[in-house]
Amino acid sequence: MLQEIFLGEKLKWPAPYRCAVNLVFNYQGAEGLEPDSKGRIDAEEYARREYGPRVGVWRVLRVLEKHDIKATFVICGALAERYPDSVRAIHAAGHDVAGHGYHHEKAWKLTEPQELETITKTVDVLAGLTGERINGWRCCFQSHVTPELGIGQGFMWNSNSFSHDLPYLLRDGERIIVEIPRQPFGDMFIFQGGKTADPDDALSIWKKSFDTFYKESNDFHTYCQFSLHPFLVGRPGRIEVFDELMTYVKKHDGVWFATTEQIAKRVLECAGIQPSPRVSYGSPTMAMK
Repeated sequence: MLQEIFLGEKLKWPAPYRCAVNLVFNYQGAEGLEPDSKGRIDAEEYARREYGPRVGVWRVLRVLEKHDIKATFVICGALAERYPDSVRAIHAAGHDVAGHGYHHEKAWKLTEPQELETITKTVDVLAGLTGERINGWRCCFQSHVTPELGIGQGFMWNSNSFSHDLPYLLRDGERIIVEIPRQPFGDMFIFQGGKTADPDDALSIWKKSFDTFYKESNDFHTYCQFSLHPFLVGRPGRIEVFDELMTYVKKHDGVWFATTEQIAKRVLECAGIQPSPRVSYGSPTMAMK
């Protein structure tokens, strides 16, 4: 059982920042679509999801470039093999590249060896395209051993829990990993399943969510993550409200737009742990002092 370690008031972002905003794009296409009882894949849903790597991701990258913001892209290994140019473009633009399963597997349905295999396959694919070993992991519906497997692979961070607002440490003996919590107010619950919600509804939700964290940052440093999907937010109309959100957030003083790796490194520093740059695959993780 991993030990949870919360930093409390020790967690502070670099001056002059008091609210960290972290954009994480779950980059998947039709990976993980499950067949029906007759073994058939929904062709319409397949095509809808393939919009992400074909069109949506390029719109997202243009908006990020416009606002000079670096984000994190958690990427499925199988998608990276099918659309390698997009992964290279993400990395070349200076964004953080991390893993999102191989076929967007539901990790809790896998055996431990199967889950480990999805991690190692994805690590190898992404390293082959970027020339760097990934430092973080987000799967689809993590299992009870996902964080331990991440520790074993030398990852700096895991981002799968919805249980907290602030990043914290997970400790396994002398080894640790930073848990970067998620929030359920991204685009999935608004637009998934072909929903035609008004994009302005999403903008209202996103603004109010940020407003809460920004208001609280007057009392303590806060963390606001937006989890988005190129195949959802990259559609016409929706991309416009994402653009508007970035404009809105940038108007606020004391906001730190940071990648997930930057967040994890800062958490380690606040805990008195010296983070290692781009931990080599299979090497020991950072140790508690």
